[in-house]
Amino acid sequence: MFQNDQTMSNFRFILLALLIFFIISNPSFAADASAIDPENILKKVIEVLNGTLARSLAIIALIIMGIGCWYGFFDFRKVGFFMVGIILVFGANWIMSKLGIAAN
Repeated sequence: MFQNDQTMSNFRFILLALLIFFIISNPSFAADASAIDPENILKKVIEVLNGTLARSLAIIALIIMGIGCWYGFFDFRKVGFFMVGIILVFGANWIMSKLGIAAN
């Protein structure tokens, strides 16, 4: 799939740029002056990370990584780290509530 490390680096940069573009162009960020408040900004970031778009992208990425493992492009260690990252991102609210630091 990738010929060398430079191609993989370019691919990662493009994916990151697209992710940042989709997050910035989200209509919920085009709010009124109260959106300048850091608390509101952080709440909106949490909403984006726990939204259906982010979950759908994570599922698609996991499917792509599974196909990559199938054909030998990825090893199971990288996929395992990816899955742990997904669990931490989407389970952060539950983990914090179990620790007694619940977010509203």
